[in-house]
Amino acid sequence: FLTSLHKLFTQSKSNGSLYITMKRYDGRVKPISKRNQKAKDVHVTTENSCLLRATLGNQKISTV
Repeated sequence: FLTSLHKLFTQSKSNGSLYITMKRYDGRVKPISKRNQKAKDVHVTTENSCLLRATLGNQKISTV
């Protein structure tokens, strides 16, 4: 990921804008429905990951 990000940085210096976003990611691919959320009032504390995304034009890379 870091080598691809470095390539995008060098490309963005000559042409275009590089956008980097960071988002909290807990490993779920589906949202919790409101019915299930009300039934589970106990919050499980786990270590969350970060989802990093970088885009330059139509080139996109991401990692967790």
